[in-house]
Amino acid sequence: MAPIRIGLIGLNSGQSWAVWAHLPYLKDASKYSIVALCNSSVESAQAAIKSHGLPETTKAYGSPQDLANDPNTLLPSLKAGKDVFCEWPLAKDLTQAEEMLALAKAKNSPALNKIEDIVDNGKIGKVLSTTFHGTPKFFGAVEREFLAYTHDRANGGNIMTIYAMHYTYLQISDDNLEIQLFDHGSGMLEKMEVKKDGLSEAILFSRNIGRLYKGFADGKVVEEGVLEWEEAVKRHRFVEEVYKRAGVN
Repeated sequence: MAPIRIGLIGLNSGQSWAVWAHLPYLKDASKYSIVALCNSSVESAQAAIKSHGLPETTKAYGSPQDLANDPNTLLPSLKAGKDVFCEWPLAKDLTQAEEMLALAKAKNSPALNKIEDIVDNGKIGKVLSTTFHGTPKFFGAVEREFLAYTHDRANGGNIMTIYAMHYTYLQISDDNLEIQLFDHGSGMLEKMEVKKDGLSEAILFSRNIGRLYKGFADGKVVEEGVLEWEEAVKRHRFVEEVYKRAGVN
């Protein structure tokens, strides 16, 4: 089977989410081939192609529309009637996400699989409540310049949509976790084994992103947590409700 041809939007020559999470898997994946890049300008896309050592045949575009018109790509544009592999958040807000859903109509690491198995098998009994503690690496009072956009809610990527929502649905995680079960009745502490897979030693951010790409290519969309558009839009509605209840306009 020929590799899935990808037109990738937003892979710059410096540091970015696409560089950390998407490129490590896609660059060496036998089931995918990056055939085009789209950045804010053709020059920026050309610089990224050179910086990341992509084939000289990789096409450079400065607009999503030009990329969508390329007949050699399979994953860039809804309006062109092509398949789209889009990460969360889908868009900057609910309105834009619902628009994408309308156009589209005309999940997990070994550690998270283990946790799900423990809960589903009733090993810890009936779950009445859960508490999650986390410390974000980004989104502080002082931020690096290339991440400044995350402090403007209008851009769509912020501590709520990125950090809180990814961890609410546990889509990004470190495989090197130690899971312990404590029995309050007996006082016994049990350590659970987490099985590793071929992506467990990859760069942190690219592990689950790679699993999603692999699941998509293998046709295991549901098993690997690749959401349908309707489910992703539901998450956008959840975020809007959080904003509303927090009094954020």
